[in-house]
Parts: sequence; C-alpha cells; structure tokens
Amino acid sequence: MKITDKEYAEYMLANNILGYIDIAAFMATVLFEKYFKNQVSKREARKEFTGKGDPSLLSYIDSYVKNKSRCDVFYAQTDDLATKLHNFRKLRNELIHHMSENIIFQKKPEIKELILYVYFSYHKNQNYDMTVINDIASNNILLQDYKIKEITERMIARAEAQKYGLNAIKMFNGIRINDFDNLFQLRKKLLYLQRNLEAEFTDTVGLVPTVLSPIDTTSAYIWMPFIDKDFTDNINNFKTQRNNLVIGSVSILATPLDFRIYIDFGGGDHEYRLAFQNFLQSEQFKKYILQYKNENPPLEIFDVKWYSFITKKNKLFDVVEQNKLDTMALDAIDIIEKEKRQGNIMTAGYNKTGFILPSRDIAKAELIKLFKKVAHIYYEFLIYKFKDDPDIDILHNAQKKLNLDQGNKKNNDDEWENFTKEDGCKKI
Repeated sequence: MKITDKEYAEYMLANNILGYIDIAAFMATVLFEKYFKNQVSKREARKEFTGKGDPSLLSYIDSYVKNKSRCDVFYAQTDDLATKLHNFRKLRNELIHHMSENIIFQKKPEIKELILYVYFSYHKNQNYDMTVINDIASNNILLQDYKIKEITERMIARAEAQKYGLNAIKMFNGIRINDFDNLFQLRKKLLYLQRNLEAEFTDTVGLVPTVLSPIDTTSAYIWMPFIDKDFTDNINNFKTQRNNLVIGSVSILATPLDFRIYIDFGGGDHEYRLAFQNFLQSEQFKKYILQYKNENPPLEIFDVKWYSFITKKNKLFDVVEQNKLDTMALDAIDIIEKEKRQGNIMTAGYNKTGFILPSRDIAKAELIKLFKKVAHIYYEFLIYKFKDDPDIDILHNAQKKLNLDQGNKKNNDDEWENFTKEDGCKKI
C-alpha cells in the first residue's frame, strides 16, 4: 500500500498531462527537495553550509553538484549544472511561497522543465524525453488517468484501512434502496461489503480486493474487483499494482440504477477478454453453466460502453438455447482483436456475465451468495484459460473451497445430454 517517491513522480507527470498543472507544480516542489535530501546526507550538506541549524536546500544542491553530478539527468546536457539546479531551486521557492494563477501562466515553460527534471530524476532508467509531457493521444490520456486513479485509490485505501477495520463487518447488514440515491453513501456500504467479502473469501479461497474506486459528484458508478492473489502473483508479472486493469476479476459495480456482480476485465486487458470469449463458446462452459439454468435472479450476459453503461442485455440461457452465444462471442473477438492490434485501452465491454439486480433492498446474505456463484464461474474460466499450466491446482483448490452446491455430477451430465438434444440447440 506504500506509495513510493517514484510513483508520486508518475502521479505528478500524469496530473500535468491532464492539465492539472497547479497540482503537478506543488508535487514537483516537494519531490525536487526530497530528491537532493535522498542523494546527499545531512553531514555532507553541512560542509557547504555556513549558517546555524540544519543545512538549507542550497547546501544540499552544492554538495550534490560537487560530489554526485555524474548521477544527474542533466549531466551531459549542460556545462553549468549548478546554475541550472539553483534556478530550479529559486522557482521552487517562488512556487512554495507565492503560488498564484499569474505565476503559473508566466512561468509555465519553466514549471514544465522542472516537472520533467523531477520525473526523470526518479526514473533514471528512462532516457530524458521532453515529449512525454505533451503526449495527449487518447490512449495516453486514459493511461495517465489510470495512474492518477491508482495513486488516489491507494491514498484512500490507506485511510480507510485505519478508519474501517473489523468493525465494518458487524456494521453491514445489506444495501438499502435509499443508498442508491447517493453514491457516496453507496460507496460507504460497498466498503463495508468489501470487508465482509474479505473475511469470507480471502483467507479461505484467495480472493482479494484490488480497489474500491474513488468517486465525485460526476461519477456514474463504483467499481470493486476481486482477483485470485496466489495464482496471479505466482504466474503473472505486472508493472501496475492495479492487477484488475490487466486481468479478469470477480467484480461488483454499482450505479444509481442497479447493482452488478459479474466477471469483468480491465481497460488494459486484451488477453483475458479474448480467452473469456473462447470460454463462452466451449463445451466446458455450456455444460458447466447448466447448474445455473433456473437461477433467480437469472444469469445475464451484457455489453457496456464507457465502463458502465449497458447497451445490450440478455438472459444467458436465452442466448444459449437460441444458439446465439457463439456468434456473439465471435463478434466480440473481432472487436477485441482490432483494439489489441491498435494498442487501445478498452472502455467498452462485451459479453460480461453475471447478475444484475435493480436498485432495491439487498440483504448481506444474498450479496455473499451471488458473489460466491460468480466467483465459482470465475475460477471455471481461469481453469479453462490455464488448463495446461503446472500450477493449475491452485485454481481447482480455490474453486473447491467455495463449496458451491452443484448437485450430483451424474445428474448434471445427464441434463447436458438432454439439453444438447433439445430442438433448436445443436450439440457442440
């Protein structure tokens, strides 16, 4: 949960790219000073300091230039590094003590240069590139927004972990219909639900929450995904701590109109999306899913635009019995493959599968029951996707621990045989 200085530098750059230059400037002033105090000890800085008390930033910079200038990102670009850095220091002082809209506009080029210097000072593995600060391509805008959301989520999670501990489990009995009138109130309830689901599934099954999305008055939804911690940590390596952005998850998404418990995929994920469409076409899925045929509420399959707005929705077994599922999955594959080739972040979703409850009173027991069922489907999907992986037993064991009442296996097999013989449903 700790946020590193390197990540704060990424947060700073992302804010600037998205136009929040005031926030980026403040971040730059803090990280600029911190960089030199990380590079130079107080004892070394004191050698350049003639006053009393702790050495000033000026002394830290002088010591740095004298002893560590070869480490600087500008070392090969300037003949007078000391002057360059002290000009940054003077700008930093002006921003700290006299920040105003006029200064932001008057000093905008200098501020951008300071932001770049700070960013690359914390990212010395990257080549200094001034163009990163002006990359406003739509894909990069989404990536930078994800970065801001990631850091914001972790800031909020850190505070909420202290404020809402185990007591949150006892405080939650369910969602009330009036909670849907105010997303801030609904998010608080989701936090309580998150704690309950952690208590129920994290230690026993291995499902862990990754985020509870922050909201404001312009928000349309709240998202709360869960992933399998053991399997993903062992098999996949991701740069982002938001693994839900690049793999599939058991997700809860709440809007003022409905409450969804379903399998979802992050904007940066193409691989799992494609695998899920193949899973939907498989005999393994169609045979497995029969146990949910008479579910109430019914399992649904749906498409969305811009993360949460439903554009198409059907009862899952209607499309299965009408032989439409394969066509729907193939159509989705065509779209996802195109987005993958173009390297796009996906803001739309296709053939999401799960439960959609209208805004109403929803008891805690019902929420946990439906979450468990979707989690079981999630593990069936992962078992399909990673069937040849040597660590597949992690998934089988996790699915067994959900203790879903699936009935007698022979009866399920018999029902599958009968189902494939019914009129209008060809056998696979």
